[in-house]
Amino acid sequence: MRLTILLIAALAVLPGCANHRDPGWQGKDAHPFGTADSICQSEANATARVERDMVYRGCMLRHGWTRPPSSER
Repeated sequence: MRLTILLIAALAVLPGCANHRDPGWQGKDAHPFGTADSICQSEANATARVERDMVYRGCMLRHGWTRPPSSER
């Protein structure tokens, strides 16, 4: 029972770790967002921490997704 509760709690926290899944991404004739996001998260996680955001954004751009300046953090 404790394991089930811990698993549910861990799964509830995971979406908060995905900081790129916020509104603001735009794509015309782009790959499906979920597919591009998964690929780019994997690429970014395989790089050094300081380069992750740059790698993720470059990957998303290659898949047809951009962020307007007003959506930048």
